[in-house]
Amino acid sequence: MDMFNCTIHMFEPVPSFFQELTGHWAGYKAELGYDANLYNFGLGSNNRTIHLAPEDLGIDGGLGTFGMADNTENQKIPLKIREGSAVLRAIMTSQETVTIDLLHVNCEGCEWEMFENLIEAGVMKTIRSMQFSSHYFSQVPDLLARYCRIEGESQATTH
Repeated sequence: MDMFNCTIHMFEPVPSFFQELTGHWAGYKAELGYDANLYNFGLGSNNRTIHLAPEDLGIDGGLGTFGMADNTENQKIPLKIREGSAVLRAIMTSQETVTIDLLHVNCEGCEWEMFENLIEAGVMKTIRSMQFSSHYFSQVPDLLARYCRIEGESQATTH
């Protein structure tokens, strides 16, 4: 029934966004037979839980997760972050594959450190194709240099 014959893995650390995605994808799975897995955590450089205020998350007029720095003044929403390379390796092992055909990332915050983690751990070499949507947030340290490094590494390793 799934005309694309692929498995989709989606990572969303914001609980309200995760619930919304879960509802949408339950329908897609039932109607179209998609093989989709949703995870209520984001991918970053290490395992941790951070706490951000709704305005830091794009809720009620905020702009994004920025550098994923813990909000010490208004700790309201816990977000789980997991080490990207370990999670992707575990998925590849469970799927009995050595490559990821497509990695699509909307880079709002911790994804910058996730890409750096994938490069350092050698996982970037397993990705055949990548779609990368970035946003400029001045709160992300050394954003331009990080972007250039990630772009250079991805061009050298993806197909």
